[in-house]
Amino acid sequence: MKKVFIMAFAALAMTFAACGNKSNSGAGGNEAGATAEETSKGDATQVYNNEKYGYTVEVPGFMTRHDPEYGAETGTIFMNNPDDMFDINRIETYGSDNGHLYEPWTPEGVKSRFEMETEELTDVTSKECKDLEFTYTRTSEEGHVTINHSVFSGMKMASVTIDYDANMADKLGGDVAKKIMSSLKIK
Repeated sequence: MKKVFIMAFAALAMTFAACGNKSNSGAGGNEAGATAEETSKGDATQVYNNEKYGYTVEVPGFMTRHDPEYGAETGTIFMNNPDDMFDINRIETYGSDNGHLYEPWTPEGVKSRFEMETEELTDVTSKECKDLEFTYTRTSEEGHVTINHSVFSGMKMASVTIDYDANMADKLGGDVAKKIMSSLKIK
């Protein structure tokens, strides 16, 4: 039941993001104080800074930022093709400060969350859980890849999800995905 609820919420969030606010990646922040800025013309990246939940992540500069109408304070979505709501080549961010059962995150709590998120998934092609972070990759039969990376500190959690089809693997997969995941930091 949890899986169905999470999937329904994610689909709802993507729909609102695609139909909602058309913020540009260089635009100012939302009500929560999040901002995206281009950091360097040479490496064409932009930094998403979420002030409310205290995390940052770098994403490729060609992606277009779209703050969802609901839950914008927790994160945002960067889309490859903002004019096509069915284009699922995207990067989503999320943050919270509720801890694990309202206590600071511990390695045991992180492991518990990791197991809960991956226990019913049948398409996981790789996974790794460390003390205060985890990553897992899902690959569909059609070749669509979803990489989830989460980091934890004290009461805070931040995650980034990278979704791409085979034709975008060079722009969102491999070393690019590794750079995005390694840039995810909690302040």
